[in-house]
Amino acid sequence: MVMIQKKPEPIKAEAVVEQAPSVIKDKVLSRRHHGKIGCCLFILLFFLAMAGGLVWFTAASGLVTVPVVSNWAYKAPTPLHAVAAGAPLETYLSENFNTLVTQRLQSGGGSLADRSVEMSLPEASITNSFRSILEQNNLVWLNAAAAQVAINNEGVEVFLPLTIQPNNNALVLFLDLGAENGLITLKSVRISLGSLTVPTWLTEIIFVPLLQQGLGHVNQQIGRYITVDKIEAAEGQLVVSGTLTVAIMRLE
Repeated sequence: MVMIQKKPEPIKAEAVVEQAPSVIKDKVLSRRHHGKIGCCLFILLFFLAMAGGLVWFTAASGLVTVPVVSNWAYKAPTPLHAVAAGAPLETYLSENFNTLVTQRLQSGGGSLADRSVEMSLPEASITNSFRSILEQNNLVWLNAAAAQVAINNEGVEVFLPLTIQPNNNALVLFLDLGAENGLITLKSVRISLGSLTVPTWLTEIIFVPLLQQGLGHVNQQIGRYITVDKIEAAEGQLVVSGTLTVAIMRLE
């Protein structure tokens, strides 16, 4: 039998199809077009997010009522507790230090053997003096008669109702106080307007200098009697510890 062997068929090379230059150009232009659309959409979404955030922050501040948004973003601020004004801080300090010095002199035979002192500054007296300062500065956008200073174990809250808005809006400052070089100092402050927390950088620029002025008034009053070594916030009062600075003159 004769075997017939088939010759292997030659391997065919893959056909290379060359695309026309116009087709390649169309694809490149299409990709660029889609890229531009994506970039534009990203920019549009970015600005929409910025605008939405601005609307939300504005509504949260309570300065502007934004339909629908304000119902979610804004809640009228309320103080820690209500504080009724008492005797002015100046009067309170004068009366209490005069009483204290008199008692020390009587027990010390005419001399102040013990100059250490601890005294409470009630929030009612601080509120009274604080309202007076606001009235003297004629800050018409603040309701001085309703402003108050409330104190608890965590710190001092300054509550400033706004007069220019009908939505019971208020500026609220929460202070953490300390003592340094015989004076009361401001360690930190948190500020909110409506439901919006004021950014730290804005607080440092605008509000801290004003607070320092207010503390300067308090230090001026207290500094007539003592140097402050320590200050603590308690329920309804500030507890100040220090050393008496009053000089006693003996009359011969």
